[in-house]
Amino acid sequence: MLPIIALSTVLVSQFWDDSGESLFGIHPPAAVECQQSSSPSPVLPPTAPAPPVAQDDAEGSLFPLTIDGDLQFINTDELPDVPVDPQPPPDYVTRQELQAEAKTWAWRKGDLTIVPYGMIWGSMSYDSQRAKIGDYALWFESPDVHYHDPDFNVDAKSSRVGIDFTGPPSSFLCGAKVDGKVEVDFQGQFVTRNKPGLLLRHAYVEAVNDRWRLLVGQTWDIISPLGIPTLNYTAGSAVGNLGYRRAQFRAERFLPVTDIFMVTLQGSINGNVVTDFVTDSASSTSADPGPYPDVQYRTAFTIGRRYCPGTKLAVLGIGGHYGIQSFDFRTAPIDLGVDVPSYSFAADFLVPVTRRFGVQGEFFTGCNLSNYMGGILQGVDRVTHKGIHSTGGWIDIYVDWLPNLHTNSGFSIDDPLNHDMTSGRACNQMLFNNVIWDANKHLQFGAEVDVWQTRYITLSPGKGVRLEFATRYKF
Repeated sequence: MLPIIALSTVLVSQFWDDSGESLFGIHPPAAVECQQSSSPSPVLPPTAPAPPVAQDDAEGSLFPLTIDGDLQFINTDELPDVPVDPQPPPDYVTRQELQAEAKTWAWRKGDLTIVPYGMIWGSMSYDSQRAKIGDYALWFESPDVHYHDPDFNVDAKSSRVGIDFTGPPSSFLCGAKVDGKVEVDFQGQFVTRNKPGLLLRHAYVEAVNDRWRLLVGQTWDIISPLGIPTLNYTAGSAVGNLGYRRAQFRAERFLPVTDIFMVTLQGSINGNVVTDFVTDSASSTSADPGPYPDVQYRTAFTIGRRYCPGTKLAVLGIGGHYGIQSFDFRTAPIDLGVDVPSYSFAADFLVPVTRRFGVQGEFFTGCNLSNYMGGILQGVDRVTHKGIHSTGGWIDIYVDWLPNLHTNSGFSIDDPLNHDMTSGRACNQMLFNNVIWDANKHLQFGAEVDVWQTRYITLSPGKGVRLEFATRYKF
C-alpha cells in the first residue's frame, strides 16, 4: 500500500504548473500558495515535467491517480487542451521594468523628457456681503457701495495645466540636472466670467544639485515662500500673505552643516513690476519701473533629519527686498519724476510639533508693497505721492487627522499705516477654517468658512462670512 501512495503523490505533483495552478483546475495546498507569495525569487525558464508512468490501451493513455483513497485511471485524451504560458509573469517588478513603464508616462523629444500635468478646479462660494472679486476674495466691499448685497459664485477658472521637462545633466554646470516648468491657469483678464483669459503662472528653467541651484524665468518670489492653506484661489494675497510671481534670475546655495541642520542662502534679481495707477489714463498718472531691478534675499535654517523619508522638517526663514518705482502725477498737485522705494522685511516659519500637528506662518513689514500683494494692494497715495507703509502676516494651525483628512485654522491681517493714506482700505483681516479630504491621490474635496472684515479710511467697514466648497482633480 505504501508504494502505491508514494507513486500517487509523485504523479499528482507533476500536474502543478509553475504558477501554482493545477492542470485540472484544482488549487494547490495552502503551503504551496504561501511559499509562492513569500519567495519573490527570479523566475527561471520553465522546464519540461518528468514523464509520468502511463498505461497504454486502445482508448488512449491512462494515468493512475488516487482519489478518496481509491486508485483510479484517467484517460488524458478526454481532457481539454490547457494552454501553457511559456514564461509565467513574475510576482515582483524589477527596477528595469519600472523604468520602462515610467517612460510610457511621458513624452520624449530627443534627450528631453516632457511630463504633462494639470488640475481641474471647481468651486462654489457664497459671500454674505459683496467681496472683491467674487470668484475669489481679496477684501470685502463697504456697505456704502454694496449695502447688504450677498453674492454667490460658481467658478472653474482656477483650473490649470502645465508641463515639466527634464534634460540631461550639463557638463558646463558641473553635471547638475537641468529641468524646467511651464504652467498657466485661466484667471487672466476677462469681460464675462465664462470667457476667461490665460494667465502665465510659471515659465522657468533651472539647474540644481545637492549644493546649489540656478534659475531663470518666472516663478514665486524668494521672500515669504509659504501660502495660506485656504480654498481661496489667492491664498491670502492682500490679507497678510506677501509675495507673488515675477521674472527673475535666482541663485541658491545649500550648506549642510550637519545631518539635521542646514543653511540655505537665496538671492535674486527680479523684474520691477508696477501695479499702482496702471489703469489711469496717460494724461493723469503714469507709472514706470525704476532705474534698477528689484533685489530679493532670504536666509533659511532647516532642522530635521533630511535623509529620513517621511520626516517633516522645521524651517525658519528671514528675508526681504528692495526696489525703486517712478511716477508722474499730472493732476494737481503736479509732481513729475517721483521715485518711490519699495522694500520689505519678511520672516517665515514652519514647525511640525508632531507627525500630525504643526504651526506655520509669516510676518512682514515694509513700504510700497502693492506689487508684492501687500498693503491691501495699495503702494502709493494718490494725494501725498508717498509710499504707504504696511505690516501684516498670518498664522495657521494644521492637523492631519488621517492620512487623507486635514484641517487648517488660522488668522491673517494686512494693516497699512493710516497716517500714510488720505483714502482707501485701512485694514483687512480674515479668520479661516477648512477641512480637506483626499478621496484618492487624484481627487480632493474641501469646505471652508471664513470671517472677513475690511476697514476703510472714509467708508463704513465691510464685514461678511464667506462659505466655499471646492473640488480638485489632479492629473
